[in-house]
Amino acid sequence: MLLKLCNCGKKIPYELGRCEECQARHDQYKQESDKTYNNKRDDKYTKFYKAKEWRAVRETVKQMSSNLCCRCLANKKITAAKICDHIVPLRIDWSLRLTISNLQMLCLSCHNQKSFEDKRNYG
Repeated sequence: MLLKLCNCGKKIPYELGRCEECQARHDQYKQESDKTYNNKRDDKYTKFYKAKEWRAVRETVKQMSSNLCCRCLANKKITAAKICDHIVPLRIDWSLRLTISNLQMLCLSCHNQKSFEDKRNYG
């Protein structure tokens, strides 16, 4: 069996991302940060992201992009996408919320970078 080192230094099977202890800590952190994030989000947006229409459009965009990050692809890098992002943010133009041409798949790194750009551009 092929092994690698977890961030904590333990040897783990190559296919795993983390050891059990690190995964448990990560899951706990994620759960807490999701609660904090969702509490900051307006109910209108929370309802939208839970809606069947959004999930269907997001899945369409995901399939169209082969679930690859479009910014990474533009830089000749292949990266799995994690987030379906609104090019023009919802808070700027709510009417574009389900418009496929206003959506793009991004990896976490590119999404964080775009969020920073959005704050700079839109306030």
